[in-house]
Amino acid sequence: MPYVEQLSNKVSHASIKYGVLAMSCIALLIAKDGDGARDILPEPFDVFDHAGNINGSAQLGYAGGLIVGKLVTDRASRGGEREDSRLSIRAKMALGGLSVGLLVNGLVETKFGTKLMHWESTPDPIDFAYGVITATAVGALLPNVEQEAVREYVPNQDQDFDTGEW
Repeated sequence: MPYVEQLSNKVSHASIKYGVLAMSCIALLIAKDGDGARDILPEPFDVFDHAGNINGSAQLGYAGGLIVGKLVTDRASRGGEREDSRLSIRAKMALGGLSVGLLVNGLVETKFGTKLMHWESTPDPIDFAYGVITATAVGALLPNVEQEAVREYVPNQDQDFDTGEW
């Protein structure tokens, strides 16, 4: 019987990677309040000053990348479209993380966002940059992108199904 084997991509939640991300974010939040944790490094490199923003951006960037990856792979499998490469899927997931990062950090870390949301906050461009970079990187790199082989039966056009002869 003739079969055609095709590669199909699947994006899924990475439990272990996400667990490490969540624990790292929690540890960063705890460590930032420790004595002497802040202001050790000069301002652009002082990660502990921006820990709260990094945590939220990482969580939302992961969700954005996972959602975009699922949409891209589900659409290709349902519509019979050509499957994207893993690199192409990761690039689209990075755009999902970037979009979420820009939206969320734009609302929290810009004058426009604080006025729009009526929040009392001081806009910080370094927080904005850390948040957007974190959301983009986490959205692209942490969700699993797996390839699986799918075998489909393709009937031979020359076969007579009534007699079974070729």
